Amino acid sequence: MLPSLRIPGVGARLRVGPVTKTVLKVVASLSLLAVLLFFVDGRKVAAVLAGTDPLWLAVAVVGFLAGQALNALKWNWLGEALALPFTRRRYVQVYFMGLFLAVFLPGSLGGDVGRAVLLGREKRGWAVAYTVLADRYSGMMFLLGLASAACATLGTYDRLKPWLWALGAAVFAAWALLGPLSRRLAGKPFKFAPALGAVADWEGRLRTPGNLARIGTSSLAIQLINWGVLVAIALALPMDVPAAALMTAYGLTTLATLAPVSINGLGVREGGYVLLLGMAGVPAEQALGFGALWFAVYTVAALLGGIAWLLPGGRQVKAG
Repeated sequence: MLPSLRIPGVGARLRVGPVTKTVLKVVASLSLLAVLLFFVDGRKVAAVLAGTDPLWLAVAVVGFLAGQALNALKWNWLGEALALPFTRRRYVQVYFMGLFLAVFLPGSLGGDVGRAVLLGREKRGWAVAYTVLADRYSGMMFLLGLASAACATLGTYDRLKPWLWALGAAVFAAWALLGPLSRRLAGKPFKFAPALGAVADWEGRLRTPGNLARIGTSSLAIQLINWGVLVAIALALPMDVPAAALMTAYGLTTLATLAPVSINGLGVREGGYVLLLGMAGVPAEQALGFGALWFAVYTVAALLGGIAWLLPGGRQVKAG
């Protein structure tokens, strides 16, 4: 059912359909890019991109694909913990199908929603959705941890340090409380008790020592690979910037792109890099070029992931 908006004093309802929302997000992305190019010399950005080293750019694409493959394996482990009836091959295929969809969907969560829907329609939809949430949440904890540690080594980000540490601590505390709190509330007589009972069961399965070890280790490895991808992109330009500044900027811009206000974070991401890398002394044209190359690496990898749609089972999703 489409969302509706009732205007006080007017009996009609205004309905905003998915096509209209998509158009608005495209307009938002283009508007943000236009604002950036108003303040940053587009010719200088073009000159920066023209000097890109294709070898380092290829290294970035291969590294990013390797990290995504590990992320697909991590998702498989989450599904195994919840005893979901899917093969490893299916997890990997649907993961890359979702990565492909992310290029065209709003915010950086579009791919997550896509794979939750694709696999969840086949069987046990809510449990599948929870594995996607657990995947995103665990990755975010380690991303914030690395970004906070990187930020702590740089004097240029002194104002950001307490906010990053506080945000990371809040996310970790929410995860730590989720299991015991859901178990406690599941026994209470209220509307959402059954749902919390399911969450308590899922969290109990995910928090065994073995699962925590492999999910935590893979989450850390994925973020370290992404950090390496950022360094490869900086070398491709080339751009003189501390690796710690790249990780700090990456963590904060990733958070910003979670908001579904643009297509795949386009415009939000680039603006974040101009602002945050600028604080580390990077010229605006280089920072904008860095953001453009990061988007290019992501897009190339995602489009290659679209091959998953052509494999057996890619075009046919069973109804649950």
